[in-house]
Order: sequence, then structure tokens, then C-alpha cells
Amino acid sequence: MATQAEWNKLFTAIGLALNAFRQMAAFSQSFFGYEDVVYVNLDQANDIRFIKLDGIKKGENTDSEGFLYVDKDLNGSDKRLRIYKDSGLTSLVATAQGTLAADELVDVTENNSSGITGKSYFAHTTDDSDIFLTIRFNVPSLSDEFDPKAGTPDLSDDYSSFMNALGTTGRAVGADLVAKAGLFRDLMSDALFVGAVAEFIQSGYRISGTLLDATPNTVGGQLAWTYRGILPDLYKAMSDDSQLLKKTTASIGAAVAGSLNTGALTFQSKTAREYAEDGDTVRVECLTELGTTELEKFAVSTVKRGQESYRATLRQGFDSRALGLYLLLRRSMTLSGAGSSYLTVPTITGENTTNIDATNGVLYGELIKSGSTRRVKLYTSTNRLTSELVSDSGDVTDSEPFTIETLGVGNSTLAMTFLLNTGAAGDATYDFEVALNLPKKGDYWELPVTSDERGTFSTVLGRVFQYELPTDLSSPTIDDRLAHTWNDREKGILSV
Repeated sequence: MATQAEWNKLFTAIGLALNAFRQMAAFSQSFFGYEDVVYVNLDQANDIRFIKLDGIKKGENTDSEGFLYVDKDLNGSDKRLRIYKDSGLTSLVATAQGTLAADELVDVTENNSSGITGKSYFAHTTDDSDIFLTIRFNVPSLSDEFDPKAGTPDLSDDYSSFMNALGTTGRAVGADLVAKAGLFRDLMSDALFVGAVAEFIQSGYRISGTLLDATPNTVGGQLAWTYRGILPDLYKAMSDDSQLLKKTTASIGAAVAGSLNTGALTFQSKTAREYAEDGDTVRVECLTELGTTELEKFAVSTVKRGQESYRATLRQGFDSRALGLYLLLRRSMTLSGAGSSYLTVPTITGENTTNIDATNGVLYGELIKSGSTRRVKLYTSTNRLTSELVSDSGDVTDSEPFTIETLGVGNSTLAMTFLLNTGAAGDATYDFEVALNLPKKGDYWELPVTSDERGTFSTVLGRVFQYELPTDLSSPTIDDRLAHTWNDREKGILSV
């Protein structure tokens, strides 16, 4: 069994290694990526208050130094920015245009297939063709290079290339690194150490993924990944040794329906793993409507600062390590009519467009009271003909309130469960209707994610590896400060 000192040593090494890579990225400049903030220069009127550009490729859609050049003018009654990759303003790569008086964020759209898009907030005081933009190019962080929600990377090639690039960059800026951290110099000069850390980080990633598609009328849509390497082993070892990290608590808030939705859903269960990211929005959008043999399908994605970062499909249930969340969808049905006074909102299975009124998304019911027995029948039209009967409970005798279940009739698979309340007065047949409130294609719901991010290791390792290690709210045995062993001022990649 590992001792506390051995666990501390392991996590100190992890903190050292990841913080070292973070430091190297901070000290080196290259053509791998760029910061979100674009710097505006020589805008004498200070009209360009904000601009964000995506798709920048140094030397391809910028000049050789990474600069862009702006011509700010009017186009009729509109204000306009034209962005060029040359100082002569001949190679147009993007344009932003909006109503002169409007105080709004304007889209930046590409020109000449440049790939540059973005957003800008700007006014127009005077024409100006002397403005230029600078973009600070940096080595990407690990989370940028290997976004676990962007898909399954081919780590065998990608990570090897990345580690080689890290080693090359580290040697190229060795003088700066030596001045900043002798320890980092020693670590990076040890090829075995670099290889070991590369293997550690790589091995925690998922290596394949499969969406376990559900059969109709069952909870499905679970996204299953194959994991290998140190993280699964570490999880087991920590559990066996009762070793705990400080806990981060994450949760998913109430769903907000799209303003144009015509259908409804109930999120019966929604939980977030510790590494679900604070500030994310989970979006659930209807892709296909109820069919003759299948339930609706939904796209689930996370949205970060307006950019969709992950997308997968589900039917009723969804459990994803990559997203760090679990969702279970249920119909949000409403009852009306005389019989609805004695029945609660039901549950349903086996529904399809052949055993409901598919045009209106409704079932037509009868609650029949005869002496001490009760019976519920469901039909596909208001006529309630025997030929339209699709589900029937048969006669049930029990003390109210009690649960009454209908089962499919003939070829129908429809089954529903109601709670029959006390109070059905007198022997009679009470008609009622069940509106299924079927989601339509394009209906969507958004749910906010919050996280207190209290546990550094549990949060960051979870986001890198999509794995929850054993945690504790009050008395973790592995100190989070170990994440900051090397260069506490910078705190490195293990800061959240």
C-alpha cells in the first residue's frame, strides 16, 4: 500500500511536469496559435473598441510578421472595416459592416477564402487607413492543443509531434529558461523524464469512442470511451488506499426553453461531474421528430463563450465523460378534460406516430368508474372508437389513490402509468386528453453549468483526462498546494 509520502511525491512530480510545460509555453513565441485579444494600433479616433478574430494563420492570411491592416470608412449609410494582409491594402481578407448609428457587435466575415472570421464593436468618427492590428502568437496550452471535447485525437502521432516540438522549442529558448528556472533546465535536459511525462499525459486520454445508440423507447445515447494508462490505475490505487483529493462541486441549472419552441421537455435528471466547466452552457436541440418506430433524437453540445465545442446525439438519456454531465429527458405532458381532475401527469413508453394522434400530438382517454373498479382507455381520436383503442388498463380494484397502468392493444406498444387520485364521484365515464407536447425539429433548451472549482487537482486532471479521482469535501489527504510546487507565483497549468 502506498504511503502518504509516496502519494505526495507522485503528485509533486505531476505538478512539476505540467507547470514546467506551462512555463515553456509562456516563454516561447511561435506560429502555433494566437491570443484571443487582437491589439489595435494607430486608431486615432479610438473607434475600434473591440475586435476578436478567429482562423488567423501567420504568413498565410497575415503578412510575414503576423500583422493585419485596416481601412475604416463609410459604405453608404453603413460603417465599415476592411481588413487586409498587406500594408498596401490590396489583399482583402475580411470585412465588418454595420449600421452607422447602431450600438452593436458586428460580425467579421471572410473575404477571398481567407478563413478569418470574428466579431467587432466599432464606431465611425473619421475615415482612417493607417490602422494596423497585431496578434501575439504563442505556443498553445495543453488544453488548447488537445481539447478533449473536440473529438478523439490520434494521440500516437499528434502527441509525439507535440512533444518533439516542445523539446525543440525548449532547447531554442534554453537561455531564457535557465535564467528563469534551473530546475526546469534540469528536467528538460533529461530525455527519459520528457518521455515519461509524455507517456503519462498521453495514456490518460480516451483512445476510442462509440455512441451506444438506444433502441426505441429505452434510455440510450450513452457515449462510451475506452481509457488506458495511468489515470484508471491511479483511480483504483487511490480508492484502495483511501487517498482523496479536494473536491470540486459542479452542477447543471434549470433548463431555459427557446422562445420559439412548440414542444416541451422535462429534464428528469441532470448531474455534472467535478470537471464540468464553470460558465459552460449545455444545449439540447431536437434533430428529428417522433416517427413510426423511433423517438425523437437530440443533439447535445456544450457552448463556451458562444462557440460550440462538442456535439453528440441522444434519445432519452445521455452520459458523457467528455462533457462531464449526465442528462435524462422525459416528456412534459399536460392533461385536460373532466377525467384530468382525478389523474396525475402520467409516464409513457412505446409511443410513435401510429398509436397517437400524430397531427396534434394528443391521446384521447376515458376514465371509467364502475362500483369499486376503475379502468383507463386511450384512443387516437376524439371519437374514441373501439378500432382506435391503443392502450387499456383493464378493470382495476384498489384503494384510492393508486397507480393504474395501461398496456398496448393489438399491435400497439403504447403503455402509460397514471396515479388515480381520490374523488371520482359516482359511476361514470370521464373523458380526458393527454397532450404529449412533442418537440419539433429546431426546438432547443439551454442549461447553465456552474462549478466552484475548489479542488485544483480534481478539476484540472478531470478536464485533461475526463476522469474523476476520489475526492472529499472537508478532509482531503493529498494537498492541493502540491499543484503549485514549482513556481507558485505563476501556478502554471494546474491553476483553474
